[in-house]
Amino acid sequence: MAAGRRRGGGAIARLAEGAHRLDHWLKLRVGRPYTAILAFGLVVGVGASLRTLEQAVGSARSLAALGGVVVFQLALLVNQLAQLHEYREAARIRREERRRSRHEAPLAPGEPPRPAVGEERARGAQPQATFPSGSAQEAN
Repeated sequence: MAAGRRRGGGAIARLAEGAHRLDHWLKLRVGRPYTAILAFGLVVGVGASLRTLEQAVGSARSLAALGGVVVFQLALLVNQLAQLHEYREAARIRREERRRSRHEAPLAPGEPPRPAVGEERARGAQPQATFPSGSAQEAN
């Protein structure tokens, strides 16, 4: 084992774990403003990645350097767009949950819990429409 490294990870692993805990705490305590700042930062980051790609292609000195920059920036861009998609999906699910909780009748005693928004689609099930009588019919 290398000197200065403990089993279970080094300084970067501890830093990443601490950042993960802080991110989770901020999402719970600050909520929407924190998520909005992150989404804004991702949009700015995507724009910066696109500008960097454009500059790299325009001022290519060597093919190897250009290839390295392009590969790195494309990977970063894919990651940023995926994160932005995750934030948007989480916001959509929260909106649907709020809407659903406002318009849905409470569970009857002994009735099993209903699947969360998104679970129905993930399992390929058809959404169920609940009628005032409490019966469910498949949506067409």
